[in-house]
Amino acid sequence: TTYDYPVPAVPSYEKTTIEAVYGTNWYVKAVGGDDANSGGTWETAKATLEGALTNALSGDVVTAAPGVYDCGKMIQKTKIYSAPTLYSRVVVPEGVILESSEGPEATVIMGKAADVDDDEWHNGVGALRCAIVEKNAVLRGFTLTGGRTLGNASGTSESDDNRGGGVYARNATSAVIEN
Repeated sequence: TTYDYPVPAVPSYEKTTIEAVYGTNWYVKAVGGDDANSGGTWETAKATLEGALTNALSGDVVTAAPGVYDCGKMIQKTKIYSAPTLYSRVVVPEGVILESSEGPEATVIMGKAADVDDDEWHNGVGALRCAIVEKNAVLRGFTLTGGRTLGNASGTSESDDNRGGGVYARNATSAVIEN
């Protein structure tokens, strides 16, 4: 959205354009996208969910085309324990909507097993959770699979890093997770 306003400080009172920085739509295509693109249209879509979510602000909508999203990693912004850090394939920031364009049958977020297994569930260092959903954020229309946590490698059972291999929504007031 753009707005044109006359600006008195401009000598000829020409109009200047101010572009809105809220309510932006971001587009992602696992096949055919490029994180160097702007992400503002399907033709200029990002390649990874991380590429769009890193730029998304509260009020933005990130829409993903069908595909398997198994690249990129993000970190939770706030943690309540100082254990080692578990990365997630995606972190849906506060107030952002992450949705698939064609539903969970066609759109997958893929976590990752540990580089070195710490337990029989393949948790440990190098593992990736599928998603973290922050306060007032929405995760809609994805299959989440293969996500893991740090498990015993976190050093404590009271850690954000060993909970929710598929999806984790700690302190996520009004978060929405749905198919």
